[in-house]
Amino acid sequence: MHLVWTQHSNSEYLDGGRTYRLHLPADTTVKIFWSVAAFDSSSRSTIRNGKTCPILSAYTSKPNADGSVDLWFGPNPPNGNERNWIRTEAGRGWFPCLRFYSPLEPLFEHAWRPGDIVEVGPPGDLPHDGQPRQQ
Repeated sequence: MHLVWTQHSNSEYLDGGRTYRLHLPADTTVKIFWSVAAFDSSSRSTIRNGKTCPILSAYTSKPNADGSVDLWFGPNPPNGNERNWIRTEAGRGWFPCLRFYSPLEPLFEHAWRPGDIVEVGPPGDLPHDGQPRQQ
């Protein structure tokens, strides 16, 4: 199963110059693993960001204390969250694709759902803990 986002929670297209977070609740309902890749909006291929493979997965990301996972996208890594970050490029549109390998029934029944992609601010607008600043 694949889930794709082209817009963030405010219905605007994803901008490589902004910082976003995708929250995956604990107990992801897959038998094998999940992964997320970032794609360029123009070419529809994985983004070119200096990494061999712009992908995060259940194997490579660091979970939060409660078992959930916060994934970050933006031109600069949030402090302390580099392991869960995919670099995007200012001036380029992009979109993520979340893949589930051997998904289980709760995913099909919508009992488990990933969060929306939330814009957390311009680059460098995150405090050390990686959480959005309160307005």
